Amino acid sequence: MFMPAMKVLNFLFFHYKQRYNFSQFHELLADTDRDKLAQSGGKFAHYLCKILDVYFSYHRDSYCMKGVYLHDPTALLAAVNPSLITYTEGIVRVQTIGITRGLTLFYNKQKRWGCLALQITPNGLL
Repeated sequence: MFMPAMKVLNFLFFHYKQRYNFSQFHELLADTDRDKLAQSGGKFAHYLCKILDVYFSYHRDSYCMKGVYLHDPTALLAAVNPSLITYTEGIVRVQTIGITRGLTLFYNKQKRWGCLALQITPNGLL
């Protein structure tokens, strides 16, 4: 079950970051990154670009952003190999009402109740 997901993570987080010199590694795949994938000539890259069209359209229409969040693959990566991610402890709260509903707050002055991933080490995926 994890092997296909790890192949996708390896592809997104390492291979094309190194090969095409993406400007910054983050949990966002930008439109420019997708364009680089599409131009690569790789069969898997073209397939991935095709299936990501729905997500790019959704993020563009819903959030006015030129890219897609990779939170789900990042969460899978953390579950499969947590040593590839740097964490920090702190208080994490999610707003449940009002205009900020869904907003995540993080306070790291008191080291209790949860942790937040700060960095992912893509080289460890291979």
